[in-house]
Amino acid sequence: MTKIPSAVLGASGESLVLSKLLLNGFIAGKAPEFTKDFDLVVVSDDGIHSAPIQVKTTTTRHQWLMSKKHEKVIENLIFCFVRISEQTNEEKIYLLDAQTVSHVLRKSHQIWLKIPAQKSTEKNNTNMRVLLSDYNKLSGLPTTIRNLQSEEKDLSEYLSKTEIDFLSEYSEGWMEKYEGDWALIKRYSEASKEVTGRDNQIIREALSIAIPLMLRHSLAWLNTSEMMRILEAYGGRTRTDLLNGRELKELIIQIIDGLSEGERHDAQPNSPNLDDLVEKYLADITDRELGK
Repeated sequence: MTKIPSAVLGASGESLVLSKLLLNGFIAGKAPEFTKDFDLVVVSDDGIHSAPIQVKTTTTRHQWLMSKKHEKVIENLIFCFVRISEQTNEEKIYLLDAQTVSHVLRKSHQIWLKIPAQKSTEKNNTNMRVLLSDYNKLSGLPTTIRNLQSEEKDLSEYLSKTEIDFLSEYSEGWMEKYEGDWALIKRYSEASKEVTGRDNQIIREALSIAIPLMLRHSLAWLNTSEMMRILEAYGGRTRTDLLNGRELKELIIQIIDGLSEGERHDAQPNSPNLDDLVEKYLADITDRELGK
């Protein structure tokens, strides 16, 4: 069968999603030509709220090519990942929010960088990213696993527990719950608008303050883990030296130093799950922001 040209494939995916939106009762249309970050727009019944939609279409079974720019979270943006079979023309559409996409792309690229190169040359930290329906098929990972097994070793030689858990969580089938989730469009197109004009910045700063406090004084591993995921989705941590207030900076630096020296909650000083989060948190801290 003749391969579908990429331009035709992209246009087909956009038209397919638009038709599904209209059939599901949404008020939707195409964005103006050459709009940079999205292809379609959905508006609420009263015309007050809207949600932009970016469509990504593939004919492969398990991957969509992305780029580093997709790690940036755009407010209310929804991704529609379309898969069209060249043999049967059967299609599937997966709807994911921008925060989820950002998290998955950031974490998977971080893992890819840690996996040994298949050739002697060093890996280049490119802008290319990939969304996979099974991250156990991440480029180079199957070969790395086979090589480790032959030496009676495992992925802990290269990856942290958090990263290994990510591969388990985002293995075959993780996208199924997003298939045909048109309710996500409704939730986002009717979502509240920006309150202050600086909501993203304020959320990042608040979480940048709260997370080290939670790591040092809380046993709520799951809540802390989710807070870190949210912060990552909103663009990452605000550097300690950029926080407002001298006393606040000194407090956070003191907590960071304590975490580095092994200080934990008194009731349970040894918690592997929290230790993994602390390791991940400290890996992102630089001496410069601590004034060292």
